Amino acid sequence: MIFYYSHAWQIATPLLLVVFYTVLKKFTGGGGRKLPPGPRPVPLLGNVHQLPLLYQQRAFAQWGRVYGDLIYARLFQKPALVLNSVQVAQDLMDKRSSKYSDRPNFILLTELIGWHPVSAFMPYGKRRRKHRQWIQSAYVDQNSLLSYRPVQRRESYALVAALLESPDQFLAHTRRFAAAVVMETVFGQPIPSGANEEHLQAALQATMATNDAATLTASLVDFFPFMRHIPTWMPGAGFKHNALLVRTYVSAIMDKPYDVVKAAITSGTAKPSFMTKCMDKPIEGDPKEHEEYIKGAAGVLYAAGIDTTMIALSTLILAMALYPECLKKAQEEIGRVVGSHRLPEFEDRDSLPYLECIIKEVYRWNPPVPLGITHSLSEDDVYQGYHMPKGAIVVSNMWGMANKSDVYAEPDAFRPERFAGMEPDIADLKDPRKYVFGFGRRICPGRYFADTSIWLAAASMIATLDVYKARNSQGQEIIPPAAFRPGFISIPEEFPCEIRPRSEKVSKMIFEMLNATHDSAPAASSVSSYEDTMA
Repeated sequence: MIFYYSHAWQIATPLLLVVFYTVLKKFTGGGGRKLPPGPRPVPLLGNVHQLPLLYQQRAFAQWGRVYGDLIYARLFQKPALVLNSVQVAQDLMDKRSSKYSDRPNFILLTELIGWHPVSAFMPYGKRRRKHRQWIQSAYVDQNSLLSYRPVQRRESYALVAALLESPDQFLAHTRRFAAAVVMETVFGQPIPSGANEEHLQAALQATMATNDAATLTASLVDFFPFMRHIPTWMPGAGFKHNALLVRTYVSAIMDKPYDVVKAAITSGTAKPSFMTKCMDKPIEGDPKEHEEYIKGAAGVLYAAGIDTTMIALSTLILAMALYPECLKKAQEEIGRVVGSHRLPEFEDRDSLPYLECIIKEVYRWNPPVPLGITHSLSEDDVYQGYHMPKGAIVVSNMWGMANKSDVYAEPDAFRPERFAGMEPDIADLKDPRKYVFGFGRRICPGRYFADTSIWLAAASMIATLDVYKARNSQGQEIIPPAAFRPGFISIPEEFPCEIRPRSEKVSKMIFEMLNATHDSAPAASSVSSYEDTMA
């Protein structure tokens, strides 16, 4: 979110403050030491004037074609390292993770918007390590992952059933699926099938409003901390007013589910979940602070989990509409391996290699977080003879890695076959899951849960549904663009398509399987209590 800084000179009032602050500091370089190659900076602005307002990942990829996979730039007075290849990112953030695992001071996100209890934005330290231990025990441990399979299975059936009943609302259904699997495993609270989206608004408002709040003016506060003290009534301080509004949404997804779980524990009706396990742990330090960090650990799983899964599934639907031959090939594979009497199960995954290629290509074609979350270099380093200065922000251009034409031929095209028939070492090197979930000690701890949720939902959809391009009133096909919204996360632009069941037999089977899972669903009273609290 920190790359909304280009063209800052167009903003009058904040710019006057920025220039005044900047000219008081010396414009420094690498102290005579050899820095990685990069575009030539200018005083005051550094290289921000060379970055577009939107889709900065594309500009970084273009720089990579000129300067290489490791680029040095300056964003105002801040040194920045841009990593455009998986190899460089692994060399630095995996193999030297002790130096590359810190975070910059995200003033906008943490101090103003209120994401400070969330491990994704925490500086590297004791509390962040504690968060990671909690999350890994719940979402990396194999026994824990196996315990979530009934929820993932039930919600996959519910997703397909919803797509059969109201296919035109497919984006809402993928969002509900993403929220449901996370909500039940994190908080022990289900989201009822067919429910309206009111109970999802807190999470959606928090994530989308955070994305929208990271405007050009707002993001300047990370580089010029004095701006956080600007009164909200002052011209040019609209960013601060917006941030404080977004803070209310963030507080809602932190506080309200916690209150529901706490009340359920008191009444003896709480279902086992990530949050109940955290609340059972001994209190360390100040009780209020301990409570806040439990909320933060759960909140990051909820917000990040919804985004990743929803983006992947909506991208899959777009790809199936644009590339029907891929859908047909995957359906034929499922028919040979699974048959038509049941849906694919987790145990079928290794026997469905083409489906696996589709999942990989979904990740590559549209990385959910194109520039990842920025790291910070905690001490000086030397790599390939280049000086890497302490305090530099480190940007993993995941979109650039996914679109390297020397690694992936015709990267703009959706081609699952590119992953077929590779030698194991080559397949491992090119697997997008090696980078789309991050690197080193900051890699997404929920990646295995997210990947299995996405796989099962995709397998269920492909096995049961046909996806077609929509048609206009003249009967002509409407070809949706392969377009994705700019911002911190890469959501497909809204597009029309037609979704139909492959047969009446399939429709009947889906609803029978969904009904068979009702006995394992939580009582309606617990659902009502959650919705009442979220209202």
